Amino acid sequence: MAAYGNLQPVIWNEQERRCAVIQILCIKGNTISNTQVSELLGIDRRRVAELRQQLKDTKDPRAVVDRAFRPSSSARKARTPDFIRRVSDIFEHDPIRSIRDVAKELDVSHLTLLACVNEDLRCHSYKLKVGQLLTQKNKNMRLYKSVKLLNKLKHPKESDMLWFSLIRIIFARTRSDEDEVPRHSHGVISSDGDVMPTHIFEKGLRVSTEVYLDANTYDFVPKTHQLAQNTKAALINSIMKQVRKLNRALVAKVCSSFRARIQRVIDAEEGWIE
Repeated sequence: MAAYGNLQPVIWNEQERRCAVIQILCIKGNTISNTQVSELLGIDRRRVAELRQQLKDTKDPRAVVDRAFRPSSSARKARTPDFIRRVSDIFEHDPIRSIRDVAKELDVSHLTLLACVNEDLRCHSYKLKVGQLLTQKNKNMRLYKSVKLLNKLKHPKESDMLWFSLIRIIFARTRSDEDEVPRHSHGVISSDGDVMPTHIFEKGLRVSTEVYLDANTYDFVPKTHQLAQNTKAALINSIMKQVRKLNRALVAKVCSSFRARIQRVIDAEEGWIE
């Protein structure tokens, strides 16, 4: 066998590499393994296996070489419009559900579901990794405020006092919104379960104490775990929809559990609680 020296380096393109694999498979058939082809040509074994499967499916070597045959991945096959709608409905109802739990329910890979959430719904799943650092000073302040608030709840100035909870959400620019100024939104709920009307602050408005207090009569309650929206209008419509769905008895129940949670913070000696 002749020895070849001082050859010019060559970088084979993808089509040439496919052609080499297909030629060997057409000549050798099942007498040569994927591993042997991989070692002979220096191509990843899994890539050889994919090309072999494509050749079996199409029975057309030229189509595989020219990439006329490009089978959809199993993930893409699963992500039909109906599947995307089902995923959207599931997370619309409960946005904090686990990706793996939903994937198991829909009988798909969690990677398929994650791709659907990221690419089709254009949302992202986040996982809390590191909590806020609780220094001793912060722990002491946390305990002080918890005890002070608990005393107010136990000993209100008036009997049957109505308590209000305020929520503030800041949402920045969206993909299709040219406005780069974040918008502020505020919400108020009462311990009896009443929900204040919706209010969205105008863009660019600096929410000072005066503006904040003045707008309390027009505040709204956002769905804090709501899915990301592509436009401001979509986000506002979604907030309106969720506000109308809030159950008065449920809101009252959540507010009543606040006192017990403060007590748990105190019992934990200023530490973290689940």
